[in-house]
Amino acid sequence: MFYDLRAARRERGLDHIAILRLEQLYPFPEAELQEILSRRYPNIVDAIWCQEEPMNQGAWYASQHHMRRVIQRHKVDVYLRYVGRDSSAAPAAGYMALHLEQMQKFIDEALGEMPWGS
Repeated sequence: MFYDLRAARRERGLDHIAILRLEQLYPFPEAELQEILSRRYPNIVDAIWCQEEPMNQGAWYASQHHMRRVIQRHKVDVYLRYVGRDSSAAPAAGYMALHLEQMQKFIDEALGEMPWGS
């Protein structure tokens, strides 16, 4: 997702959106994330976790409470939201056309170009 999001952000000229990539989830790097938010992004107004895996797979369920704790300490009025596939027993869409359609939807949602709940 990182590379797809970064490419779309560049293509669309969205200089006001930062994309952070977490490469370590255990132990969760709370102090490092707090430092990055404080030093580089003091004026954050929105936070989105985006993953390619379904909601019940990947890092979302295991790590959201860590990320929310850090974000709430940094800025109490910012709530971490999820963008990705709905919960599923399968780790992927199953059809390339559906996969690409879902990826485009996730990118549009994550970059704020699609109304929430659509």
